[in-house]
Amino acid sequence: WYERQMMTATMSDCARSIMSEWKAKVDDGGGAAEIELGGQFEELTADVISHTAFGASYREGKRVFLAQRELLFLAFSTVYNVQIRAFRYLPTQKNLKIWRLDKEVRGMLTDIIKSRLATKDQKLRAEVVGECGNEVPTGDVLNKLKLVNMFLLETLRLYSPLSTIQRKAGSDLEVGGITVPKGTVLTIPIATIHRDKEVWGEDAHEFNPLRFENGVMRAAKHPNAFLSFSGGPRSCIGQNFAMIEAKVVIVMILQRFSFFLSPKYVHVPMDVITLRPKFGLPMVLKSLDM
Repeated sequence: WYERQMMTATMSDCARSIMSEWKAKVDDGGGAAEIELGGQFEELTADVISHTAFGASYREGKRVFLAQRELLFLAFSTVYNVQIRAFRYLPTQKNLKIWRLDKEVRGMLTDIIKSRLATKDQKLRAEVVGECGNEVPTGDVLNKLKLVNMFLLETLRLYSPLSTIQRKAGSDLEVGGITVPKGTVLTIPIATIHRDKEVWGEDAHEFNPLRFENGVMRAAKHPNAFLSFSGGPRSCIGQNFAMIEAKVVIVMILQRFSFFLSPKYVHVPMDVITLRPKFGLPMVLKSLDM
């Protein structure tokens, strides 16, 4: 419970900081301003992870986060290229960049770990927990926000972070009457399953948060149809963290702004590592002066 409260407070602090910047832009714009929220949410995620995972070393943690993200993009850019094993050892421009980033990430993580071991006092956690007033959602309050939870789940159903996942059969098994030999790699099409009318009903392509009114297990015709965080023993270890962060940010946005899509928005979901808007998420925000 204490860890949850601590994380919620830290997430609220990060969200409040970036939203104060939005408020300033809205005020400068005479009450409204267009802000590209796609990049802003990525920046907020980096801040939240850096503060909660790295504590007092959050600045170094953010550098780790950004460097790792760049490494992922570099790796993804070569997925569909013909790979010649010897080429990975040649000092090409891309390899040099990968080697530099990898060395930088490993070095920063090592320094952070050494620093943590040298200052193990639990007082560091106490410093990030504080009274934030009535505007800050606490862990107990988040548990009561049923509609916000349903809204998030439905968003994740229609636009899951991953469109597919893969699993390797650890033994011979049978799936739906089909024999699957040990070692077979199975691709699970999450995006297709999440919009299957036989599973979710005739409104499978529509945004309907109320389908989760009775919980995830009863939202579809199959109890394990919701796969945004995978399922079973290999489910995403960070799903609770992600849901808490998303709830905190949504609540704090709703407390401060009204908003609508900018006319510049173009709906082109792009699957690069995770699903993201190809041309960003420009929104027009208006201050509620709360």
